[in-house]
Amino acid sequence: MRDVSTDYKLKSFRTKNVFEDTGWLLSEPSVDEPSLIRAIYANKQLNVKDDSYGLYKYSDWLPVRRFLEGSSAPVTFKSEDLANYLGLPNLYIVFSGWFPK
Repeated sequence: MRDVSTDYKLKSFRTKNVFEDTGWLLSEPSVDEPSLIRAIYANKQLNVKDDSYGLYKYSDWLPVRRFLEGSSAPVTFKSEDLANYLGLPNLYIVFSGWFPK
């Protein structure tokens, strides 16, 4: 398993406060009203890793805490219910992205 964790903090546009990301935050924890937050990255320049990292190749500018095994590769499965509904007997669905836990 490779280390792809990113050094970053979060900043509220409303209060200008900078705080740690505790996971799945959509607003500043100490404020009751919602506010846009953004990640402030320690790396000021994006260093793109090689393609074997999948989506994590951009981890310098993504809020990544840990690498989820297998999440950098596309997942493909054969649809049954949607395939039957659409009348497509060989419908395959591919998800190419990140699977947060």
